[in-house]
Amino acid sequence: MIASSLAKGIPKDYGQAPGPPYLRGGKTCAAVLSKLFAHYHAQLVADAATVKVIALRLEGGDGFAILTFGGQLERDISVSHHHAVWAISTMLDNQLP
Repeated sequence: MIASSLAKGIPKDYGQAPGPPYLRGGKTCAAVLSKLFAHYHAQLVADAATVKVIALRLEGGDGFAILTFGGQLERDISVSHHHAVWAISTMLDNQLP
């Protein structure tokens, strides 16, 4: 699930300038995410095979999931609670220091 606020903002924030060139032209959330996944396809396929959620850090309706990819450095992705469902709040995860 994707947070509705993120889904609404993706076409405006990423599908046109000054968004990344490989995302431009996407007029809907689905179109922009399709371009994003196509651009990072090889990396995402490799990561998907080894991803594990190792912890959740939640406070109220927000938080983040701690991920690991085959023993690599830990990463996180923001999550938020909307209408009884937890959803991601960012398009991709962030590498932790």
